[in-house]
Amino acid sequence: MHEESQVMADLIEQLSRVLESIQLDQTYLSDTWSGDLTAALVDLLDERLINITPIGIPAWFKADSPTLLVMLEVLLPALKGQCQQDHFEIEFCLGNKRVYLDIVWLGSPITQQQLDQWRTLPLNEQPLAPRISDVLSQHNSDWWCLPDHDREHSRLRIPLPSTDRYAEPERQYTTRPEFHDFSIAELPPPDKTLGNVLLSQLEMVVFDTETTGLKLREGDRVISIGACRILNARLLANEQFDQLINPERDIPAESTAIHGIHEQDVKNSPPIRVILPRFRHYVGQAVLVAHNAAFDLLAIDQPAKDAGLEFNMPVLDTLLLSRAIDPNLETHGLDALAERFQISFPTGARHTALGDARVTAELLLNLIPRLEARGITTLQQALDFQATAETVRVG
Repeated sequence: MHEESQVMADLIEQLSRVLESIQLDQTYLSDTWSGDLTAALVDLLDERLINITPIGIPAWFKADSPTLLVMLEVLLPALKGQCQQDHFEIEFCLGNKRVYLDIVWLGSPITQQQLDQWRTLPLNEQPLAPRISDVLSQHNSDWWCLPDHDREHSRLRIPLPSTDRYAEPERQYTTRPEFHDFSIAELPPPDKTLGNVLLSQLEMVVFDTETTGLKLREGDRVISIGACRILNARLLANEQFDQLINPERDIPAESTAIHGIHEQDVKNSPPIRVILPRFRHYVGQAVLVAHNAAFDLLAIDQPAKDAGLEFNMPVLDTLLLSRAIDPNLETHGLDALAERFQISFPTGARHTALGDARVTAELLLNLIPRLEARGITTLQQALDFQATAETVRVG
């Protein structure tokens, strides 16, 4: 009877596992936008006094979103208790055929033994409730913990299936030429206090513009401004500025072929005189960052003066910083550097102001450790260093 009871118990256990696996079928995986998932997670954890900050570039992935959300709702309180932290960052990183959901916190990594224990946590209090291990299996995934690149943070990494990319039709893009008609070296230097702030602690707004053409002194105008914010060496995923602008003139077909913006796309958008005050408010006291910054600064310079605004804060240029670091590199265009540092443009985002701004932000975050390795750790040191690479302007 004892043996039969044991066999019966094993069969019941097997049956329960089969039922759980049926509940978590991979057919429920669907395309999911990381911004939607993190926004829902922030709302779920608000009452539990757990703060979530999305960082990095948003991405598409495949997931059973409701189940994944419940798993994270169970996991993060456990992390809070183990790490004695109530603030976590969520980053989605593109991998080889996978998208990594990373949970980041200040402190040491979690041991594998602890992770194995958490795998058995149920998603709810029902007798046959799925466990965290079931959700990982549903997504053909596992998890592990590793120290972050700064060795002060740690991240729990959960690989998720990537989704098919629904990109716009391929267009033959031309790279914006390097621009020397406006020197950022002539901008006022930062005061001593700001100049001594560490690069890893700066608040920075990374921005990009799209225009009707490249002849800004001959009537070409801004048709889009995109920007994102870096704080303490973290790209804040939900902090963005993205605005189409009515240039109040035609948009040449050759320009539309590059950025994909047609006249009908902007005919109902506000003009630059309305948008620039909003953008200046978004920038606040932050340091500006751009790639080939002279072009973008000239694009907003005259409209800003007309509106009584000043963009006279320090400006870091990733093109100049890259050239100063690697003077023998053949090209320092955004596409080439993104490929070199394995930074992916979001689907359809190349030559959009926000898409290029986000990739520029990721590029800067890759350059900062290389600057620090050379002893360049403060804003003033970085400004002095990039000035060594600024080409003499053409007349």
